Amino acid sequence: MKLFSFLKKPKQKAETEKTVLPWQNLPPIFLHIKRYIDATGMLSSKGNVLPDQDKRYKDNGLRWVSGGQDSILGFNGGNKNLDNTADKVATYAAEISLTNNLNTRIDLYKILIEDNVLAYIETAMEKMASMEIQVSPHLDRYARWLAFQAPHRGAVKLGIALLGIIGNNYDKKGLITLGKHEEFTLFAAVAIMNMSETPELDLWNMAKYVSGWGKINIVERLAETNNPDIKNWLLREGFKNTIMYEYLAYTCAVAGNLKQALTARKIDTDLFKGAGTILTTLLNDNSPVEDIYSYEDGAEALQLYLNHMTHHNDLSINEFIILHRFKDFLEDTAKDWKDLDAMDWTEDHRANLLIDIHTILSKTNWNAIVKEQLENPSIPFWQIKQAGKLLHISTWDTYLQLLTNKPICDSYWFFIHDYVSDETIDLLIDLAKKKFDLSKIASSVQQTEPKGAIFEELMAFDSVLYTLAKYPGKGVTLLKAGLESPLAKNRYTVTYILSEWGTDNIPSTFNSLLKKVLKNELEENLIKRYEKLLNK
Repeated sequence: MKLFSFLKKPKQKAETEKTVLPWQNLPPIFLHIKRYIDATGMLSSKGNVLPDQDKRYKDNGLRWVSGGQDSILGFNGGNKNLDNTADKVATYAAEISLTNNLNTRIDLYKILIEDNVLAYIETAMEKMASMEIQVSPHLDRYARWLAFQAPHRGAVKLGIALLGIIGNNYDKKGLITLGKHEEFTLFAAVAIMNMSETPELDLWNMAKYVSGWGKINIVERLAETNNPDIKNWLLREGFKNTIMYEYLAYTCAVAGNLKQALTARKIDTDLFKGAGTILTTLLNDNSPVEDIYSYEDGAEALQLYLNHMTHHNDLSINEFIILHRFKDFLEDTAKDWKDLDAMDWTEDHRANLLIDIHTILSKTNWNAIVKEQLENPSIPFWQIKQAGKLLHISTWDTYLQLLTNKPICDSYWFFIHDYVSDETIDLLIDLAKKKFDLSKIASSVQQTEPKGAIFEELMAFDSVLYTLAKYPGKGVTLLKAGLESPLAKNRYTVTYILSEWGTDNIPSTFNSLLKKVLKNELEENLIKRYEKLLNK
């Protein structure tokens, strides 16, 4: 069995008797993922931390969210400067197909450990297409070993990519398992599209188990679907992700045919909510992808949505916020409406939409609803906060109560910058001292970044630290704890705040602490920041 066309047999290397194997005694990534898939088919948080993480980020530098590096590279068109690497990968794969030479496998593996497979994989595959490669018995076996036995993510990615071309239906189940980890979803999705007899159904099923870049990559590959069930899902659940809704709002509106769905006399609650979220997301400025300027059905879809809202008897604060978002968009005099007029956003149409919006808003006592939520919150606080702002109702008392009573890892602390002022800063600092275990935070710099609940707590603490920038001399105890935090972001924030304060406002006691943390610091940029502060 051969893959593609022509290949000259490469010269073999002699295998040494004592060879250091870069994969030796390391746990396979596939087995790690399989182990942490729960009874519902979801990958647990423990499974998300791959066993090669510390090696992948050995310099304690920038850590990408799972699948982020490959996805952003894909959105930006890849890297055209790695032809030499692509040549090596193709040549090594060809030699392995003929000889299964150990040293060749080691040389290839060392390239894969760098984890930049997506940057050259397409070129490498094209080069393989110009070679005559024996798939059996060596290359197919090696591809499966990479995918299901390799302990480094880059190696797993090449294995998945190869199986997408030379694998069979027997491999599909394992690839779907790998695809449940967002680091591999993109590669698994492409492989399944190439090998599966039912690619859309397989991708749709896999999409239900991912929520970040993996889901974004899958939904983009469902954009041409004609399956009515998938279309329905796109409008209700498909656009939701943990990165940015903007990445999928347009795709789901078009692929799911939002306008057609809204022409129905009655729509279900999930479609009603999904349509509102998609339309408001398309209105957001500075979207990294297509927005309302690209959506040809936007003007009509918004009218159809408002028609349904007119007959909806139980509008929530979320709909109140959505209506105001529509209103702000339609009343924006700074917007260049000439480009949108050609897509039916005419002055008359905008005026009619605004009339509908004002009519809907006037039917409900929104003040009473917001005040009720302030007394007994049952919805996300950001909605209460935003509605309160629109209605000029103070949400401070409720916010303070939530900060006092809720766990410190909760997201409420992230809103602190909206409430800090000369009148509230001292109270918020005192509350932070009581809620956060400062002695635990100042646990000395660790070699690895904290994870899970500890990470969430320290990110909440970072929000508190950041508010101190405008208040020189306040919160010194918090800053000292942050300077010894195991989370690098906390330490960066403290150096930023001290720089903002200026030399005259930094207590002299910080000098000895800066010297102490400088000795243990591992990050170069932070070392430079400490030295700069000490030399002022």
